[in-house]
Amino acid sequence: MADPGSLTWIDTTFSVEDVHVRLSIRLIDKGEREAVAIAVAWLIVSSTRCQDAVHRHIWKLVVEDVLAPNARFVVDHKNPESLGSDWWGEVMDRATVAFVEANGLELHVRHFSLLLDSQSDLNDLVS
Repeated sequence: MADPGSLTWIDTTFSVEDVHVRLSIRLIDKGEREAVAIAVAWLIVSSTRCQDAVHRHIWKLVVEDVLAPNARFVVDHKNPESLGSDWWGEVMDRATVAFVEANGLELHVRHFSLLLDSQSDLNDLVS
């Protein structure tokens, strides 16, 4: 594993409902890209095929497994915990997209999403 001090990070900013968010994204090594793209694709496909409670759990996994080690947030608000789940959901969606784009994972995620989705459709037919 790389020394955390030697990792490359990039910064971006955006606003959600007039609240400014600064986001630092770790640029992952080429060797990590496929595994991360598979994880993101699986989480996206799974979240589109489930009920709300399961969907929330899956996005919790995205945050814990993908974003937590690879993204840092600074929210320009006195009490960020009070912003609510819809606000944080929008931030997580935008952070996931920013992470995927910054690391050049779009094609990998799209490819693996299509494979997983077609496999899921096949499983539905066989069931």
